[in-house]
Amino acid sequence: MRTKLLKNFCLFSTLAFGAVCANAQLLTSVSVQTADGCQSYTMYNSGKMYFSENQLVIDTVGDGNVVVTELESIEKLLFSTFQYTSTGLVQMGFDASALAVSPTFATNQIVVTGVVGSFKYQIINVSGSVVATGTAEAGEPIDVSSLSEGVYFIRMNGSILKFGNL
Repeated sequence: MRTKLLKNFCLFSTLAFGAVCANAQLLTSVSVQTADGCQSYTMYNSGKMYFSENQLVIDTVGDGNVVVTELESIEKLLFSTFQYTSTGLVQMGFDASALAVSPTFATNQIVVTGVVGSFKYQIINVSGSVVATGTAEAGEPIDVSSLSEGVYFIRMNGSILKFGNL
C-alpha cells in the first residue's frame, strides 16, 4: 500500500518533510533503530517530527495521529529522500544505513564511520538546540569534551545518529 511504504522513526525539533515539484512528490523516509529493531515512516508534505520531553513524536501526515518513541530507546535515526513519480519511487542521495557513531557513550570524542571525505555536522541536544557545529573528515575524531553529560544527536548528510556523553 503506497501510503504505508515504510513504518516507524524519529528526530528532534519540529520538522516538516516533503514538497511537490513538477508533478513529482518528494517524500522523506525516517527510520528509527532501537534494540528491538528498526521502524520506518514516510513523511508527507504536512507531516512533522518533534521532541516532547523525553520522547520523539512523529506525525507522518499532520493529522494528529502520532507515534511516540522514548528517546533513551533510540540507537540510530536514518533519513532517505524519495521522489514519487508516475513510474514509481526513486531514492535520491546516498544510502545512510552504513553510518555509525562510536563510542555510543563518549567522554572526549566520537568518530562517525560510513562517510566518505569531509562532511558538515551539527550536534543537537534533546531539547532540539544545536550545541556544536563543524566540518570533519571521514574517520576523524570529533571533540565532544565540552558537552555536559546527556544524550545528543549528530546530524550530517541528512542522517541523525544518537550518542551519549558521560
